[in-house]
Amino acid sequence: MRNIIILFALLLVVLFVGAKVSLVNQLLKPDASPTSTTEPSAIGSVACTQEAKACPDGSYVGKSGPKCEFTKCPETVSAKKLGWKTYKNYSYGFEFSYPSKYKEVSDKYGWPNSIVLLYSGGQSYDLAVEGWSNETEYKNKYTNQKDLKVFPVKDKFITFLNMNSDPAVEEVIATFGIF
Repeated sequence: MRNIIILFALLLVVLFVGAKVSLVNQLLKPDASPTSTTEPSAIGSVACTQEAKACPDGSYVGKSGPKCEFTKCPETVSAKKLGWKTYKNYSYGFEFSYPSKYKEVSDKYGWPNSIVLLYSGGQSYDLAVEGWSNETEYKNKYTNQKDLKVFPVKDKFITFLNMNSDPAVEEVIATFGIF
């Protein structure tokens, strides 16, 4: 009887050790199932990073294409449809549209970083568009300015300041685009 108990205990130990070895082998064995990869699936395909760029209309676009460039932002309000004028700045590479009630003013008196000022005849300019070499420059001038919109263009920063908090000026700012 004693031999049967010893044999039974030995059999349990062997089964336990065998199960343990089998479990360890399964855990260490590489998975043969397919895994996702970032390698190109076809000749010429490229996997782009998942960065996003904010567009003037508040939407975001990602990167695509063989050079992983940001896709174009969606068109906002059509200036031609509205009969608005278009201001183009070739030095910085941007444009925006505005109603004909505004006049472009390029006088830099009091506005040393001014690119263009829009004026509709009131006591102040309606929109100040300025160019800055770096972020620190405009942040030093405009701390906690609620009506300031900033657009990075090339290696510069373009700011749009809605001087009178006018919703019509916000519509002008919404037409901003980079070319």
